[in-house]
Amino acid sequence: MEGLADALAARTDHDLDDAFADLRYRVTPGRTIAGLLAAVRRVQAAHGDLESAFVAHDDPAATTVLSGLAGLVDELQSASPVPLDHLLPDPRRGSACKRPCLMLRWLVRRDEIDPGGWSRVDPARLVMPVDTHVQQAARRRRWTRRRTVGLATALDVTALLAVLAPEDPLRWDFAITRPGIRGPQPGSDARDGDAEPRPRARGRGPGEP
Repeated sequence: MEGLADALAARTDHDLDDAFADLRYRVTPGRTIAGLLAAVRRVQAAHGDLESAFVAHDDPAATTVLSGLAGLVDELQSASPVPLDHLLPDPRRGSACKRPCLMLRWLVRRDEIDPGGWSRVDPARLVMPVDTHVQQAARRRRWTRRRTVGLATALDVTALLAVLAPEDPLRWDFAITRPGIRGPQPGSDARDGDAEPRPRARGRGPGEP
């Protein structure tokens, strides 16, 4: 992490534009990736590192990390020379924020799957990264009745997983996501989850969606 921070600090916006000019990742052009890295450089310069920027906006008494996430998104959006809405959606607009939530999972949790790196954010407050695969799996298991992939669905799923592991609800993320991506396997019943009981979810903090 320190090597990346030093490398960004030594480069201008123009340097980053040149370095990523010919790159495209799916629908994201190189200029947008360069803008994100330029924003990271500026936020790190202001706070020392991204974790400190996140913590500056976070409310550790809240059930989830959404306040810290919204604040970090604001700072990165403001610091970027190009719009970053596609890469950094705002949870206050109802987005499930899969990419930012996945980033936080990688940075906050530490096990055989997630490398960790941050130490000041409680894994119990992470929000499940939800995409169409997770949403479909959750509906089959009656963890949510919602038909759209949004923040409300992510909070439904997170709350149910917190019943099983309140100290680390996202420990189940990989196990839930993989079958949804692979689809029903030979010899399995795609409806197996329909009969599973629906655990009682924990309550959310005041003012949370």
